[in-house]
This record gives sequence, structure tokens and C-alpha cells, in this order.
Amino acid sequence: MHHMSLIEENIIMAPFTTLGVGGPARYFARASSVEDIKDIVKFAKRKKTPLIPIGGGSNILVSDEGVQGMVVKMEIPGISFNNEEKDSILMKVFAGEDWDKVVERSVSAGLYGLENLSGIPGTAGAAPVQNIGAYGVEISGLVFEVEVYDAKEEKFTVFKNEECSFGYRESIFKNSPGRFLITSVIMKLSKRPYFVSDYKDISERMSSGNYSQDGAGMREMVLDIRSKKFPDEEGTGSVGSFFKNPVLSSDDLQKVKMKFPDIPFYPHGSGYFKVPLAWILDKLLKVRGLRHGNVGLFDSQPLVLVAYNGATQKEIFAFAEEIKKGVKDATGIEVDYEVKLLS
Repeated sequence: MHHMSLIEENIIMAPFTTLGVGGPARYFARASSVEDIKDIVKFAKRKKTPLIPIGGGSNILVSDEGVQGMVVKMEIPGISFNNEEKDSILMKVFAGEDWDKVVERSVSAGLYGLENLSGIPGTAGAAPVQNIGAYGVEISGLVFEVEVYDAKEEKFTVFKNEECSFGYRESIFKNSPGRFLITSVIMKLSKRPYFVSDYKDISERMSSGNYSQDGAGMREMVLDIRSKKFPDEEGTGSVGSFFKNPVLSSDDLQKVKMKFPDIPFYPHGSGYFKVPLAWILDKLLKVRGLRHGNVGLFDSQPLVLVAYNGATQKEIFAFAEEIKKGVKDATGIEVDYEVKLLS
């Protein structure tokens, strides 16, 4: 291989994750170009070891024992605009770009669509994997195409939006781990102003008149809302939301409402309803700010799990399982993790 120096061995993963925990990756490489990816894939195949692409590390919990596999940190940079039409333009963003900088760039270019997704941690390449969403917007509504390297077929290929199988925090990329290494995401953005403001947090602020009625104002609003929900003190790590909000069928929702008539819910696709887990944790279980040892729930947003200095993956996982059991016992609802466990 012409740049073997690309591949490192036994690299401690903790510093590459926002939770700040995790043992060594057997192999580790940074992909800063599309060419790097081909070499890394060949190496992993030769070693018969799984490929594990990561971005900003804000959605992973790495085992204390480490990861048996080839962790690929996607660092390909670049943003470009093309296919300009009267009302829209395509923004192409390479995988290594910081997601929030992408949103900022789209807003400063006078484009609309991404502002509700301001402040979400991670990289652009990871955004479609999770189908990131916030305040009524999911990236699936803006993706035009996703360009990937298919490790199985060893070739570059393009997924059109409808081929990505997007769902709530779901995609074809998430469901075939290690196969598709996303190199870039192409989004169709609007040149005409439009706002998604049906979330209470946002509509209240919009009517306050404290923000400019444009993309920059919307972005400022979202960053302001988020700043109150995520910890920023030193010595703690967190991952946006550790848990997914439960999605229930109307029958299941009725059952839960019989027990808890004031549970809030939002329509989510036809016949399904999303229930805010934060409400269950806060109002029913009263666990906002709960802390056991080096792990806790953030006091102003209980979906956010916080790892304090010295936390281990085992400790985090045990705590999360306890929360999961608490929700199940109280409501009968099974909660899923949004975070991916790597071992």
C-alpha cells in the first residue's frame, strides 16, 4: 500500500468521542481524501477486520476494552454550490465538515432549510446516517443525494434521497454498518425564505420580536434554545440525546394515556405518535439531574446523559439500562438508544 503511514494501531478512542470514554481501536485511520478511503478499505479487507466510520464521535459509546476493527475518522473537507435554479441551489458538503459550520455557511449564503438543525454536534458525513433532526426538521427533507464508497463492491456510488430509506434516526447507512462510507452529502436548499416554526419553543420566541425574521434570526433562536439544554462545563462529556424519543402506534398511545392522561404526543407519520421521553423522565420518573457516581442526566434536559471525569463505558451503560428499565416499569414503553455502542 502506498501510504501505510495512514494506518495506526491500538489508538485510544476516548479523545475521539464527546463522552470521553473508550479503550483502544485495533486499527485507526484518518481519511482526508477520497483516495485514502480506497486504501483503508483494501487494508481492512486484507486484515478481515470490520470498518467503523466515525465523524465527530458525538454519537458513540466505545467499550472500555476498545474496538476490534478498523476505525476510520472521516475528515474529507470541502463545500461547494451548484445547479442554481430560480428558487433553489444544491449545496455539496464533504464528510469531514463540521455540521454546525455547514449550517452557518448556508445561512450566510442566504439559503433556507438547515437553520433548525443549528448546533447539532458531529460531522456532515454522519448527518444522513442518523437522519439528524430537531425542531420539526429532519435532514431527510433536504437531502438530494448522498455520495458513498461502497466497501463491499469497492466502488463509488450515489444514493438518491428515496434510496436512503430514511426514517426516525434511521437510514440505509445505519442499517448496513461499515459498508457505505459517506464521502459527501448534497442538499437542496431554498433561496426563498421559509421557516418551520410549529415547535412551541420556536413559535414563542418568534412572536417575542427579539430575533430578526430571517435565517440568521432563526439560527440564533435555535442556538439559544439548545444552549439551555446541553451541558458545557469542563470535565464532562455528553452526546446530544442518548435516548430516542419513543414512537407509538395509536393503540399503544391510548393505553399509556389511560394511565397518564396528560402525556404530550405529536403525530409522527400516519398512525404513529412521538412521545417526548424528556417528559416521562422529568414528570413521571422525576430523574432530571439524577446522578450515580460519574454518570448523570443533565438537569435541564434529561435526554442528555452526562459523563463526568472518570466515568467508564460500563458505568454509563449500566446507568442507561437502569433508566430504560425505569421507563419500561412505569409506562410499558421500550426505549431505544440513539447512541451506537462500539466494542
